[in-house]
Amino acid sequence: MKRIGMMYLIGLLIIPGFIGFAQETKEADMLPFSAIVLSQNENELNQLMAWQEQAEFLFTGDMMFHMPQIEGAESSETEDYDFSYSFSAIEPLVADVDVAVANLETTLAGERLPYRGYPQFNTPDQAALAIKAAGFDVLMTANNHSVDSGRKGLLRTLSVLDDLGFQHTGTKSEEDDSVLIVEVNGIRVAMINGTYGLNGLESYLTAEERVSLIRMIGDGSRIESEIEAIKEEVDFVIVLPHWGQEYQRQPSNKQKGLAENWFVAGADAIIGSHPHVIQPMEWREDGQFIAYSLGNAISNQRERPGKPAYWRFTEDGVLLFMTLVRNPWTGKTEIADLRAQPTHVERIWTGEKWSHRIVPASPEDLITSPSWERTKEQVPGSQDSQKLSEIVMNV
Repeated sequence: MKRIGMMYLIGLLIIPGFIGFAQETKEADMLPFSAIVLSQNENELNQLMAWQEQAEFLFTGDMMFHMPQIEGAESSETEDYDFSYSFSAIEPLVADVDVAVANLETTLAGERLPYRGYPQFNTPDQAALAIKAAGFDVLMTANNHSVDSGRKGLLRTLSVLDDLGFQHTGTKSEEDDSVLIVEVNGIRVAMINGTYGLNGLESYLTAEERVSLIRMIGDGSRIESEIEAIKEEVDFVIVLPHWGQEYQRQPSNKQKGLAENWFVAGADAIIGSHPHVIQPMEWREDGQFIAYSLGNAISNQRERPGKPAYWRFTEDGVLLFMTLVRNPWTGKTEIADLRAQPTHVERIWTGEKWSHRIVPASPEDLITSPSWERTKEQVPGSQDSQKLSEIVMNV
């Protein structure tokens, strides 16, 4: 596992994995990946960071809206929907980053179809409005529920997201670019989202539309080709696959094989979704990073009577913070810092309906500490994070 990306500057070895001064108290419950931190005074650090271009990204997992959530967001007085409470506790964290990314695992087909949850999701547009208001910028839209409301539902979902100012990857109208490129502070990042399948609803699209409107993973070769084609046009490539086995906390051999092929093709990071539980994360020795699954951001899934014991893991999610830094001399962009903020899906009965909210988990909190501890098991280095207070290296 790589400890940290390195940047050489006039004989001084700089290791940009700063666990910042102001962040120490603000992010006290975050899980730091193993990192070696160079001790410098604050003025020196500010000068060094000013010479580099950097961008901070946030990634989170599956945003699903089951019927108890839809009913909980409905106002009996106005017959309108308000999902803002679901995101209120994480909004300050989301607002701090340059780009926030999530997996939208539903369709926004409008009132031509009834609002519904599993197995064929159709969610009020107000859910997307609340996600946007919370600070999210990019939504992944290729998943096994993309065509739950048919071709029209797929296209209307994209139209709603466009109207709200989202960027999206995975599904598209035929005229849109195939690969999403996000530019932050001069750093160009490609995001490639695809899905393993469509829950047996593939016939809702023609064979041509399963290529032009959505990215299917298949044997992985389509994404390999896209990585190779876009690699020289961008600074960093992130693959966002919807893959794996539901409720399994370890990746399958197929996931591992696909990931290896995509890394060989030139992917810099792979951040997955679909299992609804958190799977392991790995910061590789060559600087590449993979998070096989970030679990559920928001849903009605959880441990309760009648459900298998492993459903308790569906209450867990994570806010994954990734800082990219570009060396101004070499032009190479690397991961400079990674942090994981465990989250918990709070579900409370108000006396009339269910209330759902994403809340940051803490090891000191009785309700959320199980989520924090379970996430800790999947984050490399969080058990024995290495923080060296002083490093002197003469090159």
